[in-house]
Amino acid sequence: MDIIKNCKKEIDNNNNDDKAPIWIQTIKLQLFWMKKYRLKEEIKKIHHETIFKNVLPIFSDIVDESYKKIVNKIHLYRKIVIFVIMFAGLGLPTEESIIIETQAALQSIFKNSEMDNFIMLNKHSKEHQLIEFARLVTGIRLFNKDCKKGGEGIDDLPMILSQGVKATKERVARFKNDLNEKINCFVNGGFKIYDLNNLDDKIKLRHFENVENIKNGLIYLRQIEISLKDIIRDLNDSSMIIDELILKLQSYLLKIHDVVKYRVAVATVQVFPLFLQLSNVWVQMQEEIDVLSEINNNFVELSSYMEISLFSTDLNTFLPVEINDSIIQDTPEFYPGVKIYSMKNLAEDNIVLEYNGFCAWTLSHTNGFLLTGNVSIGIMEFDNRYYSFYSPEASYKWAKDPIRYIKSIFTIVRIKVDLINILNMRKDLEDYGREMLKFNEEPKRANVEVQTELHPIESNINKNHTFSEWELKKRAVKIANLTKCQTKSQQTIRLKRDFCIQITPVMDKNIQTLTDKSCNHDHFSKAFVNPSMCCN
Repeated sequence: MDIIKNCKKEIDNNNNDDKAPIWIQTIKLQLFWMKKYRLKEEIKKIHHETIFKNVLPIFSDIVDESYKKIVNKIHLYRKIVIFVIMFAGLGLPTEESIIIETQAALQSIFKNSEMDNFIMLNKHSKEHQLIEFARLVTGIRLFNKDCKKGGEGIDDLPMILSQGVKATKERVARFKNDLNEKINCFVNGGFKIYDLNNLDDKIKLRHFENVENIKNGLIYLRQIEISLKDIIRDLNDSSMIIDELILKLQSYLLKIHDVVKYRVAVATVQVFPLFLQLSNVWVQMQEEIDVLSEINNNFVELSSYMEISLFSTDLNTFLPVEINDSIIQDTPEFYPGVKIYSMKNLAEDNIVLEYNGFCAWTLSHTNGFLLTGNVSIGIMEFDNRYYSFYSPEASYKWAKDPIRYIKSIFTIVRIKVDLINILNMRKDLEDYGREMLKFNEEPKRANVEVQTELHPIESNINKNHTFSEWELKKRAVKIANLTKCQTKSQQTIRLKRDFCIQITPVMDKNIQTLTDKSCNHDHFSKAFVNPSMCCN
């Protein structure tokens, strides 16, 4: 999104083409070509839509159901003749001679007496018959023109197409030569300024003013060159198709001559298919007229972009450079996964070169200098993608660390947005943008009303719970004091001893003790007297 905003801001600030930077001119050229250029299939589709749009009022009027009530059919038949002229494109329906000739051709396949049957048909059948009438009348009038017995108002499409293709090719060839001369001047200048013969990792710039203008000017010319390739490709395809159509037209005319030769009456089964084939060839020629006209219009528009002044300094002072064109050889220093192929081995695979065939190493090394790769020296493959280089030395430098150079080019393209279309990296940037959005995506939020349940769980009252801060502190102190206490435990044995111990031996004799009558102690014969008692 930042790239788009910056581009829009710069384009709005540089609406004047004379003062706008070169890279702005390149983006405007790319935008023009994306809007203006159309494929051949689209051009042919527009051709048929235009024809049907022109004949739609009279076509709807003919197939209208209300004509079933009309008694006079002459006016309706004349409308069918006018429809055939307009649909086939064989002259103007306002000229009476063309109407008379077309009506005579229509009479040979659809007489006035058959109008009653035609009116009673349903809408779908009428539409089908009208188209068939137009195709058959086209074949008949073309045959009459070849026999020199009619064909008034019919253009000589074979001659027009042949001369048109020839003239267009000559103009395109002159324009291409002028464009190549300018591109070679910019390439030689950039090659000398960046000293590309020296393949050091650091860029060595020779003294020259406005180095960026040389790169941007070359990018601008490369965009014109890419657009010109589209024109040349379509022109060559159209030329081949035109040559084939001319041969087919002559072949069908000869077949019809052979069928009707020396015959008074000919079966419709024999000649009608030939008329239809002749008509189909004529319709295809009319389509090629529109295609050739579109090619010329695009070429004129593209030529106007060459009139813009790109650079004030004369670049013709730079002499052409010599580039090594030897074949790329495999070396052990290549990064794992890098492979070398020759163009002969890949010619049948219709491979697509990365960066539109420009040298991958030069593009990274010079921050956007577009030097065409030389596929004759070989092509390198890495991660199922193919890369070309202007010299073997450049390919060797790139093959040592391809990931670093690929990331570098990706960074350059994000800064120089005019390279996105030229290098065909739009899809790569879109994939990168999707990956970045995954990291930068904000969490999804939404306002939702939710009703909380009154009692989702059973109530539980804890009697020991308290909100008192001092009570909680007391409990904390009590728990803290427990850490100073020491607790011991002792496990007593659960076994019980069941054996006896005898202390004294067992008596096996009888003992007679003394008889206790009064006293068992010794009798003293003398008495002790207390001295204190004697004093008294």
